[in-house]
Amino acid sequence: MTAGLTAGLLGACAACALFGCGDGIHVAADAGGDDATLTSLVRVRIQGMSSFEARVLFQNPDSTLVLSTRTLGDGTANAYMPRGGFVTVITIDGMWTYAGVEPGDELVLGERFGSQESAIQLQVPPDPDAASYWIHSPCASFLEVTGTQIKPRDVTLGECDARTDLLLITRKVGFSVVAHYQAKLDVEVGTEGAAPLVQFDGPYLPPATSTVRVTDVPDSIGFLYTHQEIVGSHGLLYDSSTFGQNVIDTGAGMATTLTMPLTQGTRLVTYLDDAGSSGNNLSHVVTWAPSAAETSVGLGALQLPPIFDDAFYGVVTHSLIWREGVGALVPEAVIADLRLQNGLTWHVLGPRGAAGVLTLPVLPLPDVNALLADAVVTMLATIRSTTGMPHFAAPSWDGSHAAAGRSRVSRAW
Repeated sequence: MTAGLTAGLLGACAACALFGCGDGIHVAADAGGDDATLTSLVRVRIQGMSSFEARVLFQNPDSTLVLSTRTLGDGTANAYMPRGGFVTVITIDGMWTYAGVEPGDELVLGERFGSQESAIQLQVPPDPDAASYWIHSPCASFLEVTGTQIKPRDVTLGECDARTDLLLITRKVGFSVVAHYQAKLDVEVGTEGAAPLVQFDGPYLPPATSTVRVTDVPDSIGFLYTHQEIVGSHGLLYDSSTFGQNVIDTGAGMATTLTMPLTQGTRLVTYLDDAGSSGNNLSHVVTWAPSAAETSVGLGALQLPPIFDDAFYGVVTHSLIWREGVGALVPEAVIADLRLQNGLTWHVLGPRGAAGVLTLPVLPLPDVNALLADAVVTMLATIRSTTGMPHFAAPSWDGSHAAAGRSRVSRAW
């Protein structure tokens, strides 16, 4: 996998000039077919970015247009589509295309945020070893709540959903040393003036040691950056990389230890990144499992084929093309960025077809198609999920959100 997932930005004026904001929407005559044996609903949801009236193009596998529409006020759009089609989302921030879409897919673009600021009334038990108290949740990381061990008080969390997960961490003088922790998962939150009381009444737990061990390491890998995340059912609770990443020197040893708030009922996500000097063919391995004191990863069996030479866009075949070597695993999917002549970055994601090919749509956007002749592929990575889930969906590409069935979530893309 090549290193670095880049994200291009596009100014609002340039976007409107290129895509005709507010005009030109049309619907194909057969859009919204109701034959469930041939088509099924595909949903798009844009979160945490310019989602209102983003343009969405739904296309068949042969690139014929199913529906050209715009998202509603809640950032959603949908259409009935057959298997293998394309969905392209265009916002003032850029352009994203999903290839190989399956009927029933839910394509989520951007960070997940709730619709309004959330609040709770919080009370925590005193910790004799603590100098300060902190709450972590998917919508409020590192929120100081010192004082709630004395009496309950209202705490504003940020834009949560109706329910969230909470991780309470107490810290010693100097902040850097964790004293204790405990968690409450799937708690109800309210709004200012209607904040439910949340009481932490379980026993405090001492800081836990989490060991990351690697085996069967290829000779080409000398150093690995590693960090871990604690993830509840509502999202990210804790990220060890806030305080820097650990390094495994494979010449000196095959393990490292991290101090983690290992919590029952959560998942422990482990990231291993090849720290090689080359910018190409760097391995990025993500594992996720119920929180446990040791994570062991055999790297040799997870190696994908190396990518040779520069990838390019084939104007005639409307596809990304690159040359691969041989690896232990066959890639399932590809994620890439193409920079067009005008500086626009087109982000694409889809299933790898034949070795070294990702088929892309012919967009019903003449101005964009004219720019593709000289497009430059600035990033390309191949992806493999070993979870056995259908399609190439499984969790999101960074492993931090679980997704059921074929539902795809792209948080870091």
